[in-house]
Amino acid sequence: MKISIRIVLVFIPVIAVCALLIGMAVLRPAQTHAAGTVAHVTHAVAIPGKITDSAVNLYQCDNGPQSNCSVLTQLNEGDAVQVECQMSGWSKVYAPDYGDTGWVSNNYISATGRVPTCAKQ
Repeated sequence: MKISIRIVLVFIPVIAVCALLIGMAVLRPAQTHAAGTVAHVTHAVAIPGKITDSAVNLYQCDNGPQSNCSVLTQLNEGDAVQVECQMSGWSKVYAPDYGDTGWVSNNYISATGRVPTCAKQ
């Protein structure tokens, strides 16, 4: 009987940790998007990149990338960015030095890996 109690006492914390990790992976806050807007991609899957020109606009666009959106900030050549996804000649990036997420033309960015295509919802 002592062996089975020890086994139970060892496995209960292991099972609890596994359940917690699975719960964290499965239970995420629901994200609602208006029809046609681009889904947000978490920074965890972003590809490192750099801005390749000076005074590059980072646009805030609620309905996908376009140059007639409001400018969040201007990025400078060499600024590090995290490229989340690409679509229609634009990249959705997070600029950690500025704390902003927005859209940059692919003409002004280089990524160090294969960037996924943005999904529409």
